[in-house]
Amino acid sequence: MIWIVSFLALAGLANALYFAMSYYGPSRGRLIPTTGSPCQTVMQTPDGRVLGLPNFILGMLYYLALIALSWTAEPTSRWMTAAWIASWLAVLLGVYLVYALLFRLRVSCLLCMMGHAINLALAICLTTMKVG
Repeated sequence: MIWIVSFLALAGLANALYFAMSYYGPSRGRLIPTTGSPCQTVMQTPDGRVLGLPNFILGMLYYLALIALSWTAEPTSRWMTAAWIASWLAVLLGVYLVYALLFRLRVSCLLCMMGHAINLALAICLTTMKVG
């Protein structure tokens, strides 16, 4: 299960890095076009930020922590319990963000949906590790 968590967290990190490079990096506007793109629309809304930071930055920190914890922490440790709680909080936030994406913004962002799917898969894997 550690391999699956690591793989999913790495995929999530790659997705978040893609957003970061498009938003801040030298490829700004080239990876995700600056006008008319659903991804840019999402990043420029208040829902594109939690706690004042862009969602992709929080995602990068979350995925890096999961990669480190999956290889260093015991499945029954407090750190893994915290990771399990964080994973389900990410899923709950994701439910709201998908709702906002589809029904308020009326856009379909494949990269956003992929990130939310990865978060759900991570939460299920961490639950399996915790129970098993």
